[in-house]
Amino acid sequence: RSGDIIYIDAGTYSETVVIDTNNLSLIGADSWLTIIDPPGDSSTTTLYGIYADTQTNLTIRNLRITRCYYGINFYNVNNSLIDNITADWCGNAFTSAAGIYLQNNSCTNTVRNCYAYKNNYGIYLNSNSNANTISGNTAYSNTLYGIYLKSSSNNNTISGNTANSNSSYGITLGTSSNTNTISGNTANQNGWSGFN
Repeated sequence: RSGDIIYIDAGTYSETVVIDTNNLSLIGADSWLTIIDPPGDSSTTTLYGIYADTQTNLTIRNLRITRCYYGINFYNVNNSLIDNITADWCGNAFTSAAGIYLQNNSCTNTVRNCYAYKNNYGIYLNSNSNANTISGNTAYSNTLYGIYLKSSSNNNTISGNTANSNSSYGITLGTSSNTNTISGNTANQNGWSGFN
């Protein structure tokens, strides 16, 4: 129920977590030891690690989410925190899959201290996801982009991130993504360019 803090012990959990309540916290023991690995093929577009739709004030912390299509999928989720998450091996080549995906008016969220590795996209903002803060994250060796703002994602702050060895771009602003602040980031050895 609203206001609950759910602590998740170390271990592997073969399930998708669907959040349908506001003001809820999911806190694992460690971003490598508490693992969400739902059964199925990571190319299946409906395979999520954590999914929330229209909730507010969520906290997701200290988890590893692996082998999904979207590790975390926030759909119109606001005022929430994603902190110290490892998202890896999400999606197959050249799909829209991502380790952390904020879409459809997901606004005023913070994604910080996360590690996105070997996904299609590391951290992906789409469809009017505005005024989010993406800070202190590492996007490493993703198939397409490390951090991607697409389709009118405006007024976001992208700061202090590292985007290295991604196959295409390190950090990309896509179509009609305006008035974003990009500062203090590092991008090395990406396939096409560091910043696009």
